Amino acid sequence: MKKNYAYVAGMLVLLIVGILFYKLSVQQKKFVSVGDKLGAMIVVKVDMAINPKDSGTNDPELMKIGPNNVRVVLKGPIEVTGEYQQIHSGIGFDGDCIKGFDSVSLSRLPSLPGESYAPQRLFCFRNTDFVEKNLGTKSHQVTVMIDNYELVSYPSEVMDYADLVKVLKR
Repeated sequence: MKKNYAYVAGMLVLLIVGILFYKLSVQQKKFVSVGDKLGAMIVVKVDMAINPKDSGTNDPELMKIGPNNVRVVLKGPIEVTGEYQQIHSGIGFDGDCIKGFDSVSLSRLPSLPGESYAPQRLFCFRNTDFVEKNLGTKSHQVTVMIDNYELVSYPSEVMDYADLVKVLKR
C-alpha cells in the first residue's frame, strides 16, 4: 500500500512540475516573433519603437517590447486596394499614403495580435519619388503591390510605412 502512495505522490510532483514549466514557457513567449505571420506578411524583425532611455519614460509597459512599444518589419509582397492621397497632417506626418482599404486588403495588411483598427488603417510610402512618379499627386483609388511593411505601435503619434513595389491599377 505504501508503494502506491509513493507512486501517486511522485506522479503528482511530476504533474505539478509539468504545469509550472508549461505556464512559465507560455508566459515567456514573445509578443510577436520573427517568422510569425501577421495578415499576409511574415515578420522579419522585431524591436522597440522607442528606446526607453531616449524617451525618458519610467512606465514599465514602455520599457519592453509589447503592444505599447514595438516596431515590426514584415515582408510580403502583398496587393492592396485603397485611396491614395498626399496627407498634410500638420503634426509632422506628411506623405504619400493609402487609406480606405477594401475588406480583402484589410485582411492582408498586418496588425498586432488583439488589435482591430480597420476604419483608421493608414500607411505611408517611404519611396516617395517612385510613388509620385507612378501615382501622381492627386487623390484616387489604386491597387498596388507593397513590401517591407513597418508596423509601429507606441502611445503617441506614429505611422506605419511600406515600399511601393508596383502599381497594378490606377
